[in-house]
Amino acid sequence: MPLLCISVDAIQVAAVSTEGLDVLTVNLHGTKIDEEFSSLELSGGRYPAEGESTHLIWLNGLVVHPGQRVRVVLVASGSSSHGGKTIDELFPEGGENDEESEEPQDSSLSRDMILDGVAARPPVRTAYHFDVESSSGARRAASIYAQEHGFGISFLWNSVHAERVSASLHTYSLEQLRTRSNFTYHWREYLCVDDWVEVKIDV
Repeated sequence: MPLLCISVDAIQVAAVSTEGLDVLTVNLHGTKIDEEFSSLELSGGRYPAEGESTHLIWLNGLVVHPGQRVRVVLVASGSSSHGGKTIDELFPEGGENDEESEEPQDSSLSRDMILDGVAARPPVRTAYHFDVESSSGARRAASIYAQEHGFGISFLWNSVHAERVSASLHTYSLEQLRTRSNFTYHWREYLCVDDWVEVKIDV
């Protein structure tokens, strides 16, 4: 089964075999109000129609700074660099919070109220710029628009199409979140075995 490898500035930060998994996802994301410039996540697991699901996390909130390059490569096979952890393993002190999360949520706290609170927070930065390059020869430069709030770069593998990874870059505004509108996609591509994508994020 394929191996998904992730590196930052040519230093490998994770390699995960898809053997035994249903889904594996890499997410690089950020917003104008986050203290950290951007964060890199890698997670996935087994989600059977019947029986217990297992969700694992290999990278959690790895900070990617301005000017750094993130490369994702799909390799034919190989061994994982390290094991994934469950949420309980990552946050062993989360018991009290778990109990609180089981309480009924205040229905008066609407989606609009949450987004109004987000909109009221002062921005930490005003821009993001993206340079995307892939082994296919594709090159794409994009920037977050003035009215937009954040971005997401995703790489999704699933066992239904085990020979490829779906990759994309999108930006979005709070209004799109509020109205549940489609995000603005700047780039989409499929990676097959031995393909790679490198993304540079800057201001």
